[in-house]
Amino acid sequence: MIFLKTNFGKFLIEFMEKNDYKLEYISNKTKTPVPTIGHYRTGRRLPKDDFIEKFIKAFNFTEQEKKNIHDAVLRDRIPPEILDKLERFERYSKIENAKGNARRIETVKVPLYGTASAGPGYLNLDIELKEFVIPKEDYREGRFTVKVEGNSMTGPIKSIPCGSVALADPNMCADIEELVGKVCVFTYNDETFIKQLTVDRQNLIHLVSFNPEEQDIIVLNPKVLKCNGRVVKTYYEQRW
Repeated sequence: MIFLKTNFGKFLIEFMEKNDYKLEYISNKTKTPVPTIGHYRTGRRLPKDDFIEKFIKAFNFTEQEKKNIHDAVLRDRIPPEILDKLERFERYSKIENAKGNARRIETVKVPLYGTASAGPGYLNLDIELKEFVIPKEDYREGRFTVKVEGNSMTGPIKSIPCGSVALADPNMCADIEELVGKVCVFTYNDETFIKQLTVDRQNLIHLVSFNPEEQDIIVLNPKVLKCNGRVVKTYYEQRW
């Protein structure tokens, strides 16, 4: 069977050729079986988050290289039909930018909080890290942004990638019934998460990740569940 090279597989091949590394060396540095590394290289398998973390820690990558690795893995996890639409949109955007569209985009600054982990983590909404610039058309009174870290909201269909900035609106936190299926910045038991809210057949509230490998957070005491803001938009590849 012939496997198409994945984006991460291409990166791994170039990295190994550039440094004259063998599979055994990568295996030893990452404590990962040689056959598994081979499958990552050929595209037969996609690397999991724990391998990516070990791979990045094992080698002296630049910040740009780390970003390239995460971007490659993210693209590999996107279904082909969605990736095709994304790539066509990116090509269209480049064409439009090349035309020198002179329309001035008005911007405003909103508070940026974080770091919010898309996995289990904490967010202190009392401490503002800095301000973040958004298009004026996205602004509403009270909206704030959160820097997202981790991959639990990176899924095969929907994704809030690591490194994204999420725009949240506290005025859209209505009753729980109206938040079903929505992604919000929730605080539960003094921990804050960016999750999707669902309700099961037993009427139990779940805070759900887009990453199917992550476990749900089951809300056993709804009285201490707080919605700080509903996520209305995300920004990615912003310059800091």
